[in-house]
Amino acid sequence: MGGTAAGWHEVAQLLRRDFRVISIDQRGHGDSDHALTGYAVTSFASDLATFAVTLNIIPYNYCGLSLGARNGIAYAGDYPDHLSHLVLLDLGPEISKAALKLGQSTGTIRKKEWNTIQQFVEDMRIEYPGAPDEYIRMRGETELTQNHAGTLVPKADPELSRIMSSLRPKEQSYLWECWSRISCPLMVLRGDRSPYIDESIARRMKVLQPSAHFLDVPNSNHSIPAYNSRFLVDQLRQFLLD
Repeated sequence: MGGTAAGWHEVAQLLRRDFRVISIDQRGHGDSDHALTGYAVTSFASDLATFAVTLNIIPYNYCGLSLGARNGIAYAGDYPDHLSHLVLLDLGPEISKAALKLGQSTGTIRKKEWNTIQQFVEDMRIEYPGAPDEYIRMRGETELTQNHAGTLVPKADPELSRIMSSLRPKEQSYLWECWSRISCPLMVLRGDRSPYIDESIARRMKVLQPSAHFLDVPNSNHSIPAYNSRFLVDQLRQFLLD
């Protein structure tokens, strides 16, 4: 949550030989508007459907990370004719208790403003342990903007985290239902050091979608493109061209 289309730049560059790659800022993120109508997962899914219809790209392949994966589940469940393949990176219909606890502790210490991009990089090393500084710097340069006082603050809607936290328990059953309805080929990639999809969640996902392909990404935390983009691209190319 809070990421922008720029986070896919390296992956897009590696895939462009074989695919037309489009990455977007979701509502409330990056240069997209803060949403007056809120951040229900059905609204995110509707945005994706409208986007695809407007660009006339249906059917197409969808890959989403974190919140983008969550929204992709609702999208694929409610618009089954839109997708040729669905790839989810490190999030399923439910977030593990360990990941929620980690998010709460990180949110407590996370700053909301910085004087320089370098300060952002130094702070985010805690949240992205082992990620290249170049990746964290890119996030700072694309996810932050100057406020009226000249301080760097997130472009993302400041209400996003609070609203999403309040919606999550209400939407969980709906997302499991959507997961069970997905009809296109599915691949789920988990960071091997990430707690977001624990074994109990993975087992339930596999029972409901026995043909889904599950794979752990080596040497990776939650933000898979930051840690092992080449492994990700190899798996995407193999899955999507199969």
